[in-house]
Amino acid sequence: MSGPFAPEPLEAWKEAVSSLVATAESRRHKLAEESTGYPLPNPFAFVGVQQEKANTYLHQWDRVHESWVVRLMVRCDKNTHYGGGAWRHFLFIVHTRVQNTSHKGTRALLNAMTEACEKQGITPLESGATTPFPQLRGQWLLWELAELNFRLELLQLDEALLPPIVVADGTHPNDFKNACDERSRQRQELACRCFDYGNENEPNYLTTKRSLACSGLASTEWSKRYPYVKALWELMDSWIFNKPREWRRGIDENLDAMRGLVWERKLAWCYAQNYYDRFARLPVLPYSLRRETLSIVLPAV
Repeated sequence: MSGPFAPEPLEAWKEAVSSLVATAESRRHKLAEESTGYPLPNPFAFVGVQQEKANTYLHQWDRVHESWVVRLMVRCDKNTHYGGGAWRHFLFIVHTRVQNTSHKGTRALLNAMTEACEKQGITPLESGATTPFPQLRGQWLLWELAELNFRLELLQLDEALLPPIVVADGTHPNDFKNACDERSRQRQELACRCFDYGNENEPNYLTTKRSLACSGLASTEWSKRYPYVKALWELMDSWIFNKPREWRRGIDENLDAMRGLVWERKLAWCYAQNYYDRFARLPVLPYSLRRETLSIVLPAV
Protein backbone atom coordinates (compact mmCIF):
# COMPACT_ATOMS: atom_id res chain seq x y z
CA MET A 1 0.00 0.00 0.00
CA SER A 2 1.43 3.39 -0.95
CA GLY A 3 0.39 7.04 -1.10
CA PRO A 4 -0.23 9.83 1.43
CA PHE A 5 -2.96 7.92 3.28
CA ALA A 6 -1.15 4.57 3.45
CA PRO A 7 -0.37 3.21 6.93
CA GLU A 8 3.01 1.65 7.72
CA PRO A 9 3.76 -1.95 6.63
CA LEU A 10 4.95 -4.51 9.19
CA GLU A 11 8.46 -5.84 8.68
CA ALA A 12 7.52 -9.52 8.82
CA TRP A 13 4.37 -9.12 6.71
CA LYS A 14 5.33 -6.62 4.01
CA GLU A 15 6.63 -9.22 1.52
CA ALA A 16 4.09 -11.96 2.27
CA VAL A 17 1.83 -11.07 -0.65
CA SER A 18 4.57 -10.37 -3.20
CA SER A 19 5.91 -13.92 -2.80
CA LEU A 20 2.59 -15.72 -3.30
CA VAL A 21 2.38 -18.39 -5.97
CA ALA A 22 -0.59 -19.61 -7.98
CA THR A 23 -1.45 -23.18 -7.01
CA ALA A 24 -3.88 -25.78 -8.29
CA GLU A 25 -6.17 -24.97 -5.37
CA SER A 26 -6.16 -21.22 -5.96
CA ARG A 27 -6.85 -21.77 -9.67
CA ARG A 28 -9.72 -24.11 -8.84
CA HIS A 29 -11.36 -21.60 -6.51
CA LYS A 30 -10.80 -18.78 -9.00
CA LEU A 31 -12.44 -20.73 -11.81
CA ALA A 32 -15.34 -21.56 -9.51
CA GLU A 33 -15.77 -17.80 -8.85
CA GLU A 34 -16.09 -18.43 -5.13
CA SER A 35 -14.99 -14.95 -4.06
CA THR A 36 -16.74 -14.07 -0.82
CA GLY A 37 -16.44 -10.30 -1.07
CA TYR A 38 -15.51 -8.01 1.80
CA PRO A 39 -17.24 -7.27 5.12
CA LEU A 40 -15.56 -3.86 4.95
CA PRO A 41 -14.04 -1.85 2.11
CA ASN A 42 -10.61 -3.04 1.00
CA PRO A 43 -8.17 -0.30 2.09
CA PHE A 44 -6.32 -0.65 -1.22
CA ALA A 45 -9.39 0.85 -2.93
CA PHE A 46 -8.52 4.17 -1.29
CA VAL A 47 -4.91 4.39 -2.44
CA GLY A 48 -5.11 3.20 -6.04
CA VAL A 49 -7.31 6.03 -7.29
CA GLN A 50 -6.92 9.71 -8.16
CA GLN A 51 -6.64 12.08 -5.20
CA GLU A 52 -10.08 13.61 -5.74
CA LYS A 53 -11.76 10.22 -5.70
CA ALA A 54 -9.73 9.17 -2.64
CA ASN A 55 -11.01 12.27 -0.85
CA THR A 56 -14.60 11.35 -1.72
CA TYR A 57 -14.11 7.78 -0.51
CA LEU A 58 -12.57 8.91 2.77
CA HIS A 59 -15.22 11.53 3.51
CA GLN A 60 -17.98 8.96 3.03
CA TRP A 61 -16.24 6.21 5.00
CA ASP A 62 -15.39 8.62 7.83
CA ARG A 63 -19.09 9.41 8.01
CA VAL A 64 -20.34 5.82 8.27
CA HIS A 65 -17.49 3.67 9.59
CA GLU A 66 -18.46 3.73 13.27
CA SER A 67 -22.04 2.68 12.49
CA TRP A 68 -20.87 -0.14 10.23
CA VAL A 69 -18.33 -1.49 12.73
CA VAL A 70 -20.97 -1.46 15.47
CA ARG A 71 -23.22 -3.48 13.14
CA LEU A 72 -20.45 -6.03 12.61
CA MET A 73 -19.80 -6.22 16.35
CA VAL A 74 -23.45 -6.80 17.25
CA ARG A 75 -24.59 -9.03 14.41
CA CYS A 76 -21.44 -11.12 13.97
CA ASP A 77 -22.94 -12.06 10.61
CA LYS A 78 -20.54 -14.21 8.61
CA ASN A 79 -22.57 -13.51 5.48
CA THR A 80 -22.07 -9.74 5.63
CA HIS A 81 -19.85 -9.56 2.55
CA TYR A 82 -20.12 -7.28 -0.46
CA GLY A 83 -18.09 -7.17 -3.65
CA GLY A 84 -15.40 -4.57 -4.21
CA GLY A 85 -17.55 -2.98 -6.90
CA ALA A 86 -20.44 -2.50 -4.50
CA TRP A 87 -18.18 -0.82 -1.95
CA ARG A 88 -16.69 1.50 -4.59
CA HIS A 89 -20.17 2.39 -5.87
CA PHE A 90 -21.32 3.20 -2.37
CA LEU A 91 -18.26 5.27 -1.45
CA PHE A 92 -18.14 7.28 -4.68
CA ILE A 93 -21.68 7.80 -5.89
CA VAL A 94 -23.57 10.37 -3.84
CA HIS A 95 -26.12 8.85 -1.51
CA THR A 96 -29.25 10.17 -3.28
CA ARG A 97 -28.11 8.64 -6.59
CA VAL A 98 -27.06 5.34 -5.04
CA GLN A 99 -30.68 4.78 -4.07
CA ASN A 100 -31.62 4.59 -7.75
CA THR A 101 -28.72 2.43 -8.92
CA SER A 102 -29.41 -0.80 -10.79
CA HIS A 103 -26.32 -2.45 -9.24
CA LYS A 104 -27.83 -5.22 -7.11
CA GLY A 105 -24.88 -5.51 -4.72
CA THR A 106 -24.81 -1.75 -4.17
CA ARG A 107 -28.53 -1.65 -3.36
CA ALA A 108 -28.10 -4.45 -0.82
CA LEU A 109 -25.13 -2.67 0.74
CA LEU A 110 -27.00 0.65 0.81
CA ASN A 111 -29.98 -0.92 2.58
CA ALA A 112 -27.73 -2.52 5.20
CA MET A 113 -25.68 0.65 5.63
CA THR A 114 -28.77 2.84 5.96
CA GLU A 115 -30.13 0.55 8.66
CA ALA A 116 -26.80 0.61 10.52
CA CYS A 117 -26.54 4.40 10.32
CA GLU A 118 -30.13 5.04 11.37
CA LYS A 119 -29.50 3.12 14.59
CA GLN A 120 -26.67 5.56 15.35
CA GLY A 121 -28.71 8.60 14.32
CA ILE A 122 -26.76 9.54 11.17
CA THR A 123 -27.13 9.23 7.40
CA PRO A 124 -24.52 8.67 4.68
CA LEU A 125 -23.35 11.82 2.94
CA GLU A 126 -25.83 13.00 0.32
CA SER A 127 -23.28 14.84 -1.80
CA GLY A 128 -19.83 13.83 -2.92
CA ALA A 129 -17.20 15.69 -0.89
CA THR A 130 -13.98 16.35 -2.80
CA THR A 131 -12.29 18.73 -0.36
CA PRO A 132 -8.84 17.53 0.78
CA PHE A 133 -9.10 14.92 3.52
CA PRO A 134 -6.71 15.30 6.50
CA GLN A 135 -3.75 13.01 5.92
CA LEU A 136 -3.36 11.85 9.51
CA ARG A 137 -7.04 11.01 9.81
CA GLY A 138 -6.93 9.17 6.49
CA GLN A 139 -3.98 7.06 7.63
CA TRP A 140 -5.85 6.13 10.78
CA LEU A 141 -8.98 5.15 8.84
CA LEU A 142 -7.01 2.92 6.46
CA TRP A 143 -5.05 1.36 9.34
CA GLU A 144 -8.35 0.55 11.04
CA LEU A 145 -9.76 -0.90 7.82
CA ALA A 146 -6.71 -3.12 7.31
CA GLU A 147 -6.79 -4.26 10.94
CA LEU A 148 -10.49 -5.12 10.93
CA ASN A 149 -10.36 -6.83 7.54
CA PHE A 150 -7.40 -8.90 8.75
CA ARG A 151 -9.20 -9.97 11.91
CA LEU A 152 -12.36 -11.00 10.05
CA GLU A 153 -10.42 -12.80 7.31
CA LEU A 154 -8.41 -14.63 9.98
CA LEU A 155 -11.63 -16.10 11.38
CA GLN A 156 -12.84 -16.85 7.85
CA LEU A 157 -9.68 -18.82 7.05
CA ASP A 158 -9.70 -20.49 10.45
CA GLU A 159 -13.16 -21.87 9.78
CA ALA A 160 -12.13 -23.05 6.31
CA LEU A 161 -8.96 -24.89 7.36
CA LEU A 162 -10.02 -26.48 10.63
CA PRO A 163 -10.70 -30.24 10.60
CA PRO A 164 -14.42 -30.97 10.35
CA ILE A 165 -16.38 -31.61 13.53
CA VAL A 166 -16.93 -35.33 14.00
CA VAL A 167 -20.30 -36.31 15.46
CA ALA A 168 -21.89 -39.64 16.16
CA ASP A 169 -24.52 -41.07 13.85
CA GLY A 170 -27.99 -39.96 14.80
CA THR A 171 -26.87 -36.65 16.31
CA HIS A 172 -29.72 -34.17 16.30
CA PRO A 173 -29.20 -31.22 13.92
CA ASN A 174 -29.61 -28.78 16.81
CA ASP A 175 -26.85 -30.53 18.73
CA PHE A 176 -24.57 -30.30 15.71
CA LYS A 177 -25.35 -26.60 15.34
CA ASN A 178 -24.63 -26.04 19.03
CA ALA A 179 -21.30 -27.83 18.65
CA CYS A 180 -20.40 -25.61 15.67
CA ASP A 181 -21.40 -22.46 17.56
CA GLU A 182 -19.35 -23.49 20.58
CA ARG A 183 -16.29 -24.17 18.46
CA SER A 184 -16.68 -20.80 16.74
CA ARG A 185 -16.81 -19.12 20.15
CA GLN A 186 -13.70 -20.95 21.33
CA ARG A 187 -11.79 -20.17 18.15
CA GLN A 188 -12.65 -16.48 18.39
CA GLU A 189 -11.34 -16.47 21.95
CA LEU A 190 -8.07 -17.94 20.66
CA ALA A 191 -7.96 -15.36 17.86
CA CYS A 192 -8.41 -12.55 20.41
CA ARG A 193 -5.03 -13.51 21.90
CA CYS A 194 -3.35 -12.45 18.64
CA PHE A 195 -4.17 -8.78 19.28
CA ASP A 196 -3.42 -6.21 21.95
CA TYR A 197 -6.59 -4.80 23.53
CA GLY A 198 -4.82 -2.84 26.26
CA ASN A 199 -6.41 -3.27 29.68
CA GLU A 200 -9.80 -4.51 28.45
CA ASN A 201 -10.71 -7.79 30.15
CA GLU A 202 -13.43 -8.93 27.76
CA PRO A 203 -13.01 -6.93 24.57
CA ASN A 204 -15.11 -7.31 21.48
CA TYR A 205 -13.02 -9.04 18.82
CA LEU A 206 -13.36 -5.99 16.55
CA THR A 207 -12.33 -3.39 19.12
CA THR A 208 -9.42 -1.26 17.85
CA LYS A 209 -7.56 1.63 19.45
CA ARG A 210 -5.35 4.04 17.57
CA SER A 211 -3.08 4.25 20.62
CA LEU A 212 -2.31 0.52 20.20
CA ALA A 213 -1.50 0.66 16.49
CA CYS A 214 2.20 0.02 17.24
CA SER A 215 1.66 -2.84 19.69
CA GLY A 216 0.78 -6.51 19.43
CA LEU A 217 1.81 -7.92 16.05
CA ALA A 218 2.94 -4.40 15.10
CA SER A 219 5.41 -3.94 17.97
CA THR A 220 8.97 -3.27 16.79
CA GLU A 221 10.40 -5.01 19.89
CA TRP A 222 10.60 -8.78 19.51
CA SER A 223 10.06 -9.48 23.22
CA LYS A 224 6.78 -7.52 23.11
CA ARG A 225 5.67 -8.88 19.74
CA TYR A 226 6.49 -12.53 20.39
CA PRO A 227 3.46 -13.41 22.60
CA TYR A 228 1.09 -12.28 19.84
CA VAL A 229 3.02 -14.03 17.08
CA LYS A 230 3.04 -17.18 19.23
CA ALA A 231 -0.74 -16.87 19.72
CA LEU A 232 -1.21 -16.64 15.95
CA TRP A 233 1.01 -19.69 15.46
CA GLU A 234 -1.04 -21.64 18.02
CA LEU A 235 -4.25 -20.70 16.22
CA MET A 236 -2.86 -21.73 12.82
CA ASP A 237 -1.18 -24.89 14.12
CA SER A 238 -4.51 -26.75 14.09
CA TRP A 239 -5.18 -25.84 10.44
CA ILE A 240 -4.91 -28.47 7.73
CA PHE A 241 -2.12 -27.43 5.35
CA ASN A 242 1.43 -28.43 4.47
CA LYS A 243 3.52 -26.76 7.16
CA PRO A 244 7.10 -25.74 6.29
CA ARG A 245 10.19 -27.03 8.09
CA GLU A 246 10.52 -23.85 10.13
CA TRP A 247 6.99 -24.22 11.50
CA ARG A 248 8.00 -26.19 14.59
CA ARG A 249 10.12 -23.30 15.84
CA GLY A 250 6.90 -22.13 17.43
CA ILE A 251 7.49 -24.71 20.15
CA ASP A 252 10.73 -22.99 21.16
CA GLU A 253 10.05 -20.65 24.09
CA ASN A 254 13.48 -19.00 23.76
CA LEU A 255 13.51 -17.78 20.17
CA ASP A 256 15.86 -14.84 19.76
CA ALA A 257 14.93 -11.88 17.56
CA MET A 258 16.99 -13.01 14.56
CA ARG A 259 15.66 -16.57 14.36
CA GLY A 260 12.24 -15.35 15.44
CA LEU A 261 11.93 -12.90 12.54
CA VAL A 262 12.70 -15.65 10.01
CA TRP A 263 10.02 -17.83 11.61
CA GLU A 264 7.57 -14.92 11.79
CA ARG A 265 8.04 -14.15 8.08
CA LYS A 266 7.36 -17.78 7.22
CA LEU A 267 4.22 -17.73 9.37
CA ALA A 268 3.01 -14.55 7.63
CA TRP A 269 3.66 -16.14 4.23
CA CYS A 270 1.79 -19.31 5.24
CA TYR A 271 -1.20 -17.23 6.27
CA ALA A 272 -1.21 -15.21 3.05
CA GLN A 273 -0.67 -18.23 0.80
CA ASN A 274 -3.39 -20.26 2.49
CA TYR A 275 -5.84 -17.38 2.19
CA TYR A 276 -4.98 -16.97 -1.49
CA ASP A 277 -5.32 -20.70 -2.09
CA ARG A 278 -8.70 -20.94 -0.39
CA PHE A 279 -10.38 -17.73 -1.56
CA ALA A 280 -8.50 -16.94 -4.80
CA ARG A 281 -7.80 -13.34 -3.86
CA LEU A 282 -5.17 -11.45 -1.92
CA PRO A 283 -5.70 -11.16 1.83
CA VAL A 284 -5.72 -7.86 3.67
CA LEU A 285 -2.74 -7.90 6.02
CA PRO A 286 -2.07 -5.92 9.23
CA TYR A 287 -0.32 -2.54 9.23
CA SER A 288 0.89 0.00 11.75
CA LEU A 289 1.04 3.77 12.19
CA ARG A 290 4.10 5.90 12.82
CA ARG A 291 4.61 5.93 16.58
CA GLU A 292 5.40 9.64 16.69
CA THR A 293 1.95 10.46 15.27
CA LEU A 294 -0.08 8.58 17.89
CA SER A 295 0.02 11.41 20.40
CA ILE A 296 -1.27 13.94 17.86
CA VAL A 297 -4.98 14.68 18.07
CA LEU A 298 -6.74 13.66 14.87
CA PRO A 299 -7.93 16.67 12.85
CA ALA A 300 -11.67 17.07 12.52
CA VAL A 301 -13.38 16.87 9.12
